[in-house]
Amino acid sequence: MLPLLVPGSEVLTQTVTGFPKEGEIWVLRHPTKPQLKIIKLVTRVSAQEIVVAGLNSAKSEDSRSFGAVSPTLFLGKVESRFL
Repeated sequence: MLPLLVPGSEVLTQTVTGFPKEGEIWVLRHPTKPQLKIIKLVTRVSAQEIVVAGLNSAKSEDSRSFGAVSPTLFLGKVESRFL
């Protein structure tokens, strides 16, 4: 089975108002390295914070390592991918 995104893949994003929803894939700023954009799966949403997971759980840096993230870090929802 191929991964959802591979090195060199391109994604089309849409700027969305409101909170991300569980199960959506988003581009966001890394919480501790704001110059870095990351792509993560939203796994849990509450009023103040959002938990994200990498698609490669064995190697991913995600909420397991940096905690829940602020909604202000979210840049766009992934709508399509191109390999």
